[in-house]
Amino acid sequence: MAFVDWPLSNGSVNPAGWLNDIAMFAEHSHRLSGATMGLIAIALAIWLYRTESRAWLRRLGWIGLVIVGLQGFIGGQRVLLDATHVPGFAMSLGQMLRVPHGVLAQLYICLLIAIATACSKSWIEQPLAISPRVRRIIADRKVASDTWINIHREAHQAGMRTNATLLFGHFETPAEKVDHMVQ
Repeated sequence: MAFVDWPLSNGSVNPAGWLNDIAMFAEHSHRLSGATMGLIAIALAIWLYRTESRAWLRRLGWIGLVIVGLQGFIGGQRVLLDATHVPGFAMSLGQMLRVPHGVLAQLYICLLIAIATACSKSWIEQPLAISPRVRRIIADRKVASDTWINIHREAHQAGMRTNATLLFGHFETPAEKVDHMVQ
């Protein structure tokens, strides 16, 4: 480790020589990017909480914030426990924490992609042919089933080909499944 302390680097936010020493640069820039991700996670969670009507998407924002916080904590422990030997293992306790630290980073990126996709225009405007009750649970901002069906019917009458995805059985009652298939 280029720095043995955390959250600061050699006791400073801007440690001397970090721009000239490649090891110091790699570690300190990693910490700075982690802090930036933390600020992004805070802003994203608050923005989704204040502007998003879909509860599951607001929840993803808070989950992302928890993931980034946990990842930061594990990253800090990785630094502080780097010298802690674990009997029977060739690596220190701090080195073992590299794995969960990296896995959480990948999980957070996947979560950001899911949030970005759910907030995209194509996701919001793509209709689903589902019952009103199920619509309120999973897709309260999409167009109604009859509108979706009319759009496709008119497209077919105009000679256009269309496609659709099918949601079946997730939250639907037996009666809703039958109605869904009839539509």
